[in-house]
Amino acid sequence: EPIGKVGIALGADELQLMDEVKQAWSEALGEQAERHRIEWKRSNPPVPWYDVIQDPRTAENPNVVLWTAAYLPEFLPWLYPKRSARDNGTARADFLAPQFKQGRLLRDVTGLTIALPANLAEQITKQLRALGYSQLDAKGGVTLQGPEWTLTLLESDERPRGLLPIDMTSTPRPADFRELSIGPRSRITFHEGRATWSFE
Repeated sequence: EPIGKVGIALGADELQLMDEVKQAWSEALGEQAERHRIEWKRSNPPVPWYDVIQDPRTAENPNVVLWTAAYLPEFLPWLYPKRSARDNGTARADFLAPQFKQGRLLRDVTGLTIALPANLAEQITKQLRALGYSQLDAKGGVTLQGPEWTLTLLESDERPRGLLPIDMTSTPRPADFRELSIGPRSRITFHEGRATWSFE
């Protein structure tokens, strides 16, 4: 995505679930959602990589794009030819397992806050509710509770828009390790097993 635009990718661990996602989003927004096939083009010939479902109204804007993706069954056997068929499934965990390191500082995203136009917030809310997310009222917007993470959408028809705090779990840190600066405009603050990445 271009600089300044937020991308939210949801993963379906089984390819057949994509038909259900497409139907749910088409019904929620009253317009046919689109399904595309993406190829890994850094090989010759390109390799089928994943399928993606989007609704044009939450894709063709400068603020936030939301999509659901599922890996294709032929991709992981090509990427990891020495692994067993059981390990080379289509789940996100199958793809990420070789890259996972237990001792990494940041472990998992548990919450995102995004400022965006009101009409776009309404569309994304409808799409996530159609997938089973719970809706809670939040000051200035709405919070959507999903499996193991929350998305808070703050309605803003003026700048600045975009990604605000990211909430994460973290590995245990020494008591005096409280903050980490990344560049001049962002910092990560640490608490007990948690971290918040904020942007100015």
